[in-house]
Amino acid sequence: MLEIKRISQLSKQERRAILNRSSARMAETMERIRPIVEKVAQEGDSAVIEYTERFDGVRLKPEEFFVPQEQIEQAWGETDDELKIALSLCHSNIRNFHRDIKTHLASGWAKTYSTGSEKDRWVCGIMPTAVDRAAGYVPGGTAAYPSTALMVSVPAFAAGVGDFVITTPPREAGTVPQAVLAAAKIAGVTRILRVGGAQAIAALAFGTETIPQVDVVVGPGNVFVTAAKAYLSALGVVGIDFPAGPSEVVIIADNSARVESVAFELLAQAEHDRDAASVLLTDNEAFASAVRERVLALIETAERADIVRASLKDYGSILLCDDLDEAVSFSNAYAPEHLQIWVADELAVLSKIRHAGSIFVGEWAPVAVGDYVSGTNHVLPTGGSARFTSGVSVSTFLKYPTVQKLSRGGLASLAPAVAKVSTAEGFYSGHGRSVQQRLKEKSSDAQDTTETLLKFLNR
Repeated sequence: MLEIKRISQLSKQERRAILNRSSARMAETMERIRPIVEKVAQEGDSAVIEYTERFDGVRLKPEEFFVPQEQIEQAWGETDDELKIALSLCHSNIRNFHRDIKTHLASGWAKTYSTGSEKDRWVCGIMPTAVDRAAGYVPGGTAAYPSTALMVSVPAFAAGVGDFVITTPPREAGTVPQAVLAAAKIAGVTRILRVGGAQAIAALAFGTETIPQVDVVVGPGNVFVTAAKAYLSALGVVGIDFPAGPSEVVIIADNSARVESVAFELLAQAEHDRDAASVLLTDNEAFASAVRERVLALIETAERADIVRASLKDYGSILLCDDLDEAVSFSNAYAPEHLQIWVADELAVLSKIRHAGSIFVGEWAPVAVGDYVSGTNHVLPTGGSARFTSGVSVSTFLKYPTVQKLSRGGLASLAPAVAKVSTAEGFYSGHGRSVQQRLKEKSSDAQDTTETLLKFLNR
């Protein structure tokens, strides 16, 4: 378990196994969730009732799908003061960070273009708009995840989503953990759906008699939730963040890092579940050996020792690199959910990172702080999908329609190119003539008004 290997000596099969890590049997799971999705689409509330009773052991009436507002208020009132303070700090930091993101990603932008003449002007830009409705999945099972309730909802509100629903599997007697209700309360979520699994994703994607249809569903879940999100997204029914899999971390460290802290980081990921992946990349063999010894010692007193052992046996790796450039190259190929950089020249390494969900730099940035309270998000791409997507943020809930406005001179300067290219494509009647027809009309604008759009989008 957790054997030390040199990257340059890995066989193709060993390298592929590490990079591919845990992957759900998506094709098989898709077949299992398809009838659930189709039945919810066809039968609505009755299918949700059936599957909630079958999978969660709770019989709900449609009027009981959503947690009553008085229960949310009661949960907040009964939450101990220390947890209230901690949740308030988490909420404040997440809200502030994502509002700051919005300043950069969600504001309009436009620029004036020209073929050269002052009169031949046009303006092109973007005008971000939020989706109307969204939902966030908060996992259930044996644990409670108030932090996830914050992570899925706060960025949505920061983006300008007006209607947000949290959905979570019900516990016995249809209850939802008090801490989740408290987190939803402080985030401003008023509708909490007591439905989980593929049936929850399908109900929100299609809408039922009681459950509203949403535009985007985000958040982590089990393999059935993940498969339902992927399936419905592929059908074009609903937008999603990404199909999230088991948690994972890559640590790039040299001998300036502390053995004890690095060992605990590996342990922290491994205790998530048996499929979690933990990888250490280092250029120092003595450091690698020391970390391995400490991890094995820590397992002996870990509360979830069986899970940690299984995780590290199947998906744990300590890899020796010839130098830190080789570590960076392997990390970029791995594209980890969490990447921790703990080296003497941390910025030199950071500048070469291209693919990661969330990056933690230096000795005072453990992954757990990003999971809860620094303000970034813990709903992150896994399984290598950080190569092409990002974690949940305001941009998850935004669309970026482009906008343009042309002066008469600007249109005239571009008209010949439209005519030439559209004719080459076989569009002889409409495309070019639609431009020429505009130019035959008398101008309704005495002045060039492209500046109005420029000012509007850059406001």
